[in-house]
Amino acid sequence: MKSNKHIQNHLDQLMNSAENPSQLSTSSDFEDTLFARFDAIDAQTKPKSATIFSISEIQKYAAVILFLVLNISVILFYTTSTDSSDDPQDIVSEYSDEYFPDYATLTSLE
Repeated sequence: MKSNKHIQNHLDQLMNSAENPSQLSTSSDFEDTLFARFDAIDAQTKPKSATIFSISEIQKYAAVILFLVLNISVILFYTTSTDSSDDPQDIVSEYSDEYFPDYATLTSLE
């Protein structure tokens, strides 16, 4: 019972202190030092932004379009430069002769 009374007294003290808070006191130059710190933070230089953010919108679009044009031109170059006059059967036979030299032997057994 004694501990419950002690706890009750402690709770009463806490409730009284919450209802009647005491005034905060600061030093006389607290406001000056606080504003001096704020001014120092404001005076700091901003970090340099990444170069991708310093490029204008038009330059970004131009870079994307240039990239697409180069990709399309490379694809067209390689698709048109292949020899399409070759017979597919010739291509298969060249491939099979190179990588499967015994292919003719295997097919003759069928």
